[in-house]
Amino acid sequence: MFDFVSIIFYNETEINLLKIQLFSFMFIDSNIINNIYILFNDSKDKNELFEKKYLTSIKKYVPMYLIEKIKIIYITDLICLNDTETYVSNWFTQQFAKIYISKIINSKYYIMLDSKNIFIKNIDLTYFIFDDKIKMYYSTHNEALLNYYSNCFNYFNITNITGFNPYKEPLYIQTTTPFIFITQECKNMINFIENKENITLYTFFLTHKYTEFFLYFAWLCFTCKCNDNYIFLNEPINNAIIGPHNPDIYSWNTWNSKINHINKYNARVLSISSKCVNFINDSYKYNIIEFISTLFKNEMITETIKNVFQM
Repeated sequence: MFDFVSIIFYNETEINLLKIQLFSFMFIDSNIINNIYILFNDSKDKNELFEKKYLTSIKKYVPMYLIEKIKIIYITDLICLNDTETYVSNWFTQQFAKIYISKIINSKYYIMLDSKNIFIKNIDLTYFIFDDKIKMYYSTHNEALLNYYSNCFNYFNITNITGFNPYKEPLYIQTTTPFIFITQECKNMINFIENKENITLYTFFLTHKYTEFFLYFAWLCFTCKCNDNYIFLNEPINNAIIGPHNPDIYSWNTWNSKINHINKYNARVLSISSKCVNFINDSYKYNIIEFISTLFKNEMITETIKNVFQM
């Protein structure tokens, strides 16, 4: 069984996407779900607001048979900040939180999600595991992200960076959710970094230029745990991602491209970036709304996806 962890901050669009995601757990074999953690990655003053939002608005989207498996975790309850510190919720602390949550995970693996991830087809154990190994897909990355890749390997004094790439350039491991972490390896990495740096992992991510998935992958390479635990598939990520990019410029972000990806690779996840609203036109938005509405056949979901796009 897996623990699923969905990270969220206080933003109405993100919360609406989380609602649809929770509803979409109907597609996942309940036998592989241990817990569903909602990880609230925001400042402490917003915890009560989110608690109220969950009870009054979000909870009704959870399939009834999964209600008892939902656990809300507030990141500010997991870390110890002094009285003069305020938790900073940003891109780097989101990455910190995805790893630090391992501290309370009991399952062997946990599946990290962003609120944008929506399950669109039936999913069982074979979607995540093959031959007792975790499935990993390939992706391409821009130059800025590859600088983080190098930084992460350099941190562990790994010089043969190319030699550890399971794919051939320009392909590298995925850095998108859903992403499966080995719980104990995350805990081991946290201990290693905090002992080495004599600072908390939170401070480490705030003051250094590393990303969670690349740092974790570099750790696995450093400790020779990669090939024993992961199988690197010769397939792109099994996830159609609608990103914050102008589809008139980037053809891979068109609606047709997403539908083709779903059909060609039998993608089980559709991911809708909350920021894509600023880049896609009304026709594109209506296509997404129609897709989601047809898939779930639920008025509440239809209204929620309309709210995402303010339609």
